[in-house]
Amino acid sequence: MAIRTTLVGLACAVGGGAAVVVLTGMVLHQPGPNASPLSAVVKGTAQTEKGTLPHAFLDLATYPDSMAGEHGKSGGAHPDWVSYGPSTIFMSQRMPS
Repeated sequence: MAIRTTLVGLACAVGGGAAVVVLTGMVLHQPGPNASPLSAVVKGTAQTEKGTLPHAFLDLATYPDSMAGEHGKSGGAHPDWVSYGPSTIFMSQRMPS
């Protein structure tokens, strides 16, 4: 009877641990608040020493702010260090040759 109780307890502990790991993975796999990628828009061409290349524009919609983000409300240890946010996800595509 003691062996059976031990095995049931062990199975519950292993199953519970596996459930915690799976749930944690599912939660951390969800996209963050800035998850929509930004992509450049090609508007015309640019003449370079390598020839005519597509001229692309990327609207980052960022702003300098030393009192937000990783620095905290007080500016953190280095309040004069500026952070740019909120967009940090970019979509990379190869330009046609």
